[in-house]
Amino acid sequence: GITTAVLALVERLTETGINTFLMQKKEGFEKYVHSAWVIAIIRGGLIALLLLTLALFLPGYYNEPTLTQFILFASLIPLIKGCINPSVITYWKQLKFEKEAAFRGSINLIEGSLSIALPIFLHSPIGLMYALLISACVEVLLSHIIMSPKPKFIPKWSLIKEILRSSTWLNISGLSNYLVNNVDNLIVGKILGIQQLGFYQTGFNVANATTGDVGDLGAQTVFPIYTAMRDDKKRLQHAMVRAVVGVGALIALPIFAILMNPIFIVRIVLGETWLPIVPLLPYLYAALWLKGINLLMYPIFLATENVKRSVITQGLHVAVMVSLIIPMATRGGTIGAAQALLLSYIIVQPVLGILLHKTFSKRG
Repeated sequence: GITTAVLALVERLTETGINTFLMQKKEGFEKYVHSAWVIAIIRGGLIALLLLTLALFLPGYYNEPTLTQFILFASLIPLIKGCINPSVITYWKQLKFEKEAAFRGSINLIEGSLSIALPIFLHSPIGLMYALLISACVEVLLSHIIMSPKPKFIPKWSLIKEILRSSTWLNISGLSNYLVNNVDNLIVGKILGIQQLGFYQTGFNVANATTGDVGDLGAQTVFPIYTAMRDDKKRLQHAMVRAVVGVGALIALPIFAILMNPIFIVRIVLGETWLPIVPLLPYLYAALWLKGINLLMYPIFLATENVKRSVITQGLHVAVMVSLIIPMATRGGTIGAAQALLLSYIIVQPVLGILLHKTFSKRG
């Protein structure tokens, strides 16, 4: 859990916003592909170096010597993913969602299957790192085989500068988004220890599988649609409302089904060992239901190039979450942490609503 959180943090710190930049281009994104690929490869190398450096310090900070091996393996993942063809946005841009779903679905299926099989086969959690590495290799190969145009390592400095200059606020937004999704893990791991973090993360992942993950898939789907409608604010607002209502209702159904008898479901699916996550589930499901619908709202800021509003909302969310989770996790353990997570989402909703209203206004 710590390894994946650190990997995600370093990726966010070196985020370039390439895909979002290319999506925002109404036409002619192809001319940026070579330069975007150069940036992505350099970024992957920088992330790998940062992770190798962190491998020297984090095991001591968390008093977990085995972290060194995991972080060393993790450093290879961004190096590989940096070689992904930037033309992967083609299906999004052309609104060919069935092809995008098939492409992403095949990668996720491989990663998910290997994430289960390899740790069992190797009798070690290092199998998870192997699964991520193999999945990254598959994604790189498929992106070059299927997608066009094919990138070449031909840097054009004027285009590189344009990409980096235009994506400054996208980078900050990416970091803010990371903190919203991971700062609770970092704090829980430090305050309560690795074992309690394992319970908290497992409860979170169980809830996120039917809420946040669906919202994330929805966000990937609606972003190109929002981008195409950005000049028609009324139509854009109606599209967002339809998406929020539809997905909100969809992800509410499994929540009610699971919470009717969570002990039975956890015992059957995960086993007796994981029953301590049951008291967390009501709070985590409520928080992640809000996360799921929020994920359909934030792309409005990206599509309309009002990224600062996304940063303001997420920055406030991080501040509220940290101020709540430290005292509540200290006093209430993992249950207190889950309650703090839910409260942080509730508190930030009015701010998100106000900024969205401002975006949809004529002056927005």
